[in-house]
Amino acid sequence: MILSNTVTVARRGPGIRSVVVLLAAVAAVAASVGACRSAGAPIPDAGQSAQAGSGADLTQLDSIVGDARYVSLGEDSHGMPGVHRFVADAFRYLVARHGFRLFVFESAWGIEEGLQQFMHSDRTTIQGDEGLFLNAFNSPSTMELLIWIRDWNRAHPDDEIRIAGYQPEQPVTDFIALWTYMQSLPGFARSGLQERAAPCRAGSGQFRSNNEFLADTFKRRGAGKLTYSAVERADCLQALAAISAYLEEHRAELVAGSSADAFAEAGLRIISLETYVGLLTRIADEWARGEEVPLAEQIRLQGEAYSGGDRARDQIFATLMRTRYAGMKVFFWMHNWHAAEHASELNRDSGDLPTIPFGTVSLGERLARRYGDELVTIGNIVPCGSTCTEPAGSLEAPFAERFGNSVTFVDLRRPQSGQPTLPLSRPGMLYANHHKSGFDGVVLDRQFDALFYMPPELAGKVGRAGDQK
Repeated sequence: MILSNTVTVARRGPGIRSVVVLLAAVAAVAASVGACRSAGAPIPDAGQSAQAGSGADLTQLDSIVGDARYVSLGEDSHGMPGVHRFVADAFRYLVARHGFRLFVFESAWGIEEGLQQFMHSDRTTIQGDEGLFLNAFNSPSTMELLIWIRDWNRAHPDDEIRIAGYQPEQPVTDFIALWTYMQSLPGFARSGLQERAAPCRAGSGQFRSNNEFLADTFKRRGAGKLTYSAVERADCLQALAAISAYLEEHRAELVAGSSADAFAEAGLRIISLETYVGLLTRIADEWARGEEVPLAEQIRLQGEAYSGGDRARDQIFATLMRTRYAGMKVFFWMHNWHAAEHASELNRDSGDLPTIPFGTVSLGERLARRYGDELVTIGNIVPCGSTCTEPAGSLEAPFAERFGNSVTFVDLRRPQSGQPTLPLSRPGMLYANHHKSGFDGVVLDRQFDALFYMPPELAGKVGRAGDQK
C-alpha cells in the first residue's frame, strides 16, 4: 500500500510499523519527488534481446506464461533496484512476445490520470503527485520503463499500453473526481453535500493534491492531532454515505449524461474514500496515539488493515477491468505476500513483532479465485547474502546453494531435473530481506506457479524511492 507495505510491526520506536508508517511511506516518496535521475540510457526494442539487463533469460517466461491473460509478479522486498530492472525487462518482453498491454502497479488507482501529463510530455523526471502514484516503485528502472511505454504509445497509437493501480489511498483525487462528476446535476450545488463533507478535509478545496493533504496531516501530527478525530471520522463517513445515496437517487440521470461505466467509477470513489477514512487512517491513528499497543492488538489491527484493504483493492481492480481495461492482458507488480495465491494459510511467526495474521486473505488470493488458470503468479526469491541473516528454516538458503550467482526461473508446475533438492513442497519461512521479517508455513508450489531467483548482489540494496544502490 501507499501507507505501508511492510509485513511486520514494531511496538514502538524506530522499528518497522506496518500501519503507522502508512503516511510516512508516502512522505518519503513525496520528499524524493523530482530526485529521480534522468532515465539516460536508450530503451531497447522490447523483443531485441531475451537476455535482460537484469541478467535473466527471459525466454524462460514463454513456457511459464503460456496463454495466461494475467501475470502477477511478487517481489521479496520493496525497493530492490535489481528486481526493478528485471520487472521492466520482463514487461517489455511480455509486451513484444505475449501481447500484454496493461501494467498494474501496487499503487493508487488514479495512477493513469496522475501520470497523464508525464506521458504526454518529454520529461525524464517526475514531479508533484506523480511520485506518490509511483509509490515504492519510483526508481530509475521504473522511469526508463515509463519512458519506453510513452515511446511505444507514440509509435503505436492504435495499440497503446495502459497503466493502472488499485490502492484506495488518494483522497484528494477521489473527491475532485466526485465533485466534477456530480456537478452535472442541476440540484447538486444546493444539496449541501460538499459542505457536509468538510470533516473529510480532502474534499474541501483546500488541497490541490494528495501530497498537500499528506503534508497537512503531518503538520497536524506535529501539533498532537490525529488524521481525524473520532467525531471528524464519524461525520466524514456519514457524509460519504449521504453522497452514495445521492448518487443512487440520481443514477438514471447521471448514466444518461455520462455512461454506466462512469457511474460505476463514481461508486469506486466512495469505496476508496470509505476505506481510506474508515479503515486505513483509523488504524494509522491508533498507532499514532503514542500509547503502548499490546501485541495481540497489534496483530488484530494488522489483520484488519490488510484484509479490509486488499478486499477494497480487489473490488477496485475488478471494476476497472470492466470499465477501462476489458480484454487486455495484465501484468501485476506487488509484494510477495499480496501476490500469494493462498496467503490466508501463512502463519504469523516473527517473535514479538507480529506479522500479518493467519487467515488474512490477500489480493493475490482473490485474483486466483477470480481468474483461475488464466492467472500465473511468480514469486521472488532473494537470499540474504551479506545484507541480513535468514532465520532457521528459511526457504532461501537451498536456492542460494543451488543457483549461486545465477539469475533463473523455477517453474513449479513442471519441476525439472535437480529441483527435488529445492524446498518446493515443504513448508518453511519466506523471508523479506530488507523488511527484516517473514512469513512462516509457506509452501512454494502452493502459493506460486513459478519463482524468479535473483542473488542478493544483483538485487541490490534498498534505498529511498528513486535511489539505486
